[in-house]
Amino acid sequence: MNRRGQSLSGQFIDGFEIGPCLAQGGAAFLYECIHPDHDKSLLMKVPRLGINQPVAGLIGFETECLVQPRLDMIHAPKVYGVGALDEQPYIVMEAVPGRTLENLIATRGAMPLEDLIEIGAAIARALHAIHRAQVIHLDVKPANMILHPDGHIVLLDFGFAHHAQCPDLFYEAQMKGVGSPVYIAPEQILGARHDPRSDQFALGVTLFEMATGKLPFGEMEADSEMKQRLWRVPTPPRSLRPELPPWFQEVVLRCLEANPDDRFPSCGQVAWLFENPNKIELTPRRQRTEAAGFWEQARRWWRMRKNPALQRVTTAINPLDRAPIVLVALDPESDDEALLEALRNATRRTMTTSPESRLSCLSIITSSNAQEKVGDNESERQHDTIVALQHWASTLRLPENQLSMHVFEESDAAQRILSFAEHNHVDLIILGASHANNRIERVRSTMTRVVSRAHCSVIVVRPHVVE
Repeated sequence: MNRRGQSLSGQFIDGFEIGPCLAQGGAAFLYECIHPDHDKSLLMKVPRLGINQPVAGLIGFETECLVQPRLDMIHAPKVYGVGALDEQPYIVMEAVPGRTLENLIATRGAMPLEDLIEIGAAIARALHAIHRAQVIHLDVKPANMILHPDGHIVLLDFGFAHHAQCPDLFYEAQMKGVGSPVYIAPEQILGARHDPRSDQFALGVTLFEMATGKLPFGEMEADSEMKQRLWRVPTPPRSLRPELPPWFQEVVLRCLEANPDDRFPSCGQVAWLFENPNKIELTPRRQRTEAAGFWEQARRWWRMRKNPALQRVTTAINPLDRAPIVLVALDPESDDEALLEALRNATRRTMTTSPESRLSCLSIITSSNAQEKVGDNESERQHDTIVALQHWASTLRLPENQLSMHVFEESDAAQRILSFAEHNHVDLIILGASHANNRIERVRSTMTRVVSRAHCSVIVVRPHVVE
């Protein structure tokens, strides 16, 4: 579908001939497509941009377009094209042969031990490979994994992923608990996105599901239920399937530990242990044959409240924060061209002085601006403003891994700027002072509050006025 809700089937985009629509997800459409230069079966993913579409879907699509082309390996679909956001956004990738693990679990139920070992090791190897490529998937689940006919696992849908060399759009937008609720790790619920062991937790949930046909924590989707994962003891798989060997339960329950430090150091070690089960160090985890009772759960809840180690993920250092961060706040659709150019020059000087810096471009759609665009919806306004920000920043000629765009609909622009700067550990804020009379009081109020309350340096830029 395009932005007007029309099907793309039969159209040509950048040389790709669009075939039938194969699937319609909550955030995107999936089409068959072909290209004369490629003899592989191809798929085109197109984001939903219509009325009432969540903004998270657009952020996820941007993330996927940033991360997936960087993964040149058998464990991720090869990317053959990415469409410009200001024209027709899309991502074209190879159609991977094989079956999803979701399909295998649905048709086969609980798998025999030899399949659990073989497929479990393949998943762990795939996760370890992307972690070594500086990517954390953060949405590992059976629906996002294909078992290739050759036996390796291909990971799908990198919309929630974190790449150490790319802007983390979900983290910077302060979105917590991003992912599939049944599979995400406790630290993800608290907002942490920097630890590859989060994928190991989802691996544990997947192994449990493949072994028993059930989920270790049940269908926990409400926020209050998800937070129980910080302390709740998972159901031991041998309580549902006693013939499973103790070593398998040891591996699964260690992957499912609430504290990342109590899990395995890496998914690579999990893969190695699956191939060498006699090397697994057994602990009392292996002996559990019943679900934890009320008093044991209560004790874990109390220890969690008293143990800062389980809470520290909220303040752990994100790898992105090791480099200086510059925030420029502007209205890219302003008719004050002199101010936009002055902001561009100030930003260019700053980035040239600190070439290792990262730049976040922030625009606020205020309530009055939103009312002027009658008939638009939030997703479309966000899309149009992001495109305008991209055009404004294009002459800075920064690599994409140094630059990120953020748009918020907010009545209090100053508070949003301050909140964004504090959350993302911004080192310098660049603001513009407009000479437009109808906006000067609002701009002065925003500038005054940001300058007086910011926990970092602030530069206020004024346009050069020719008399």
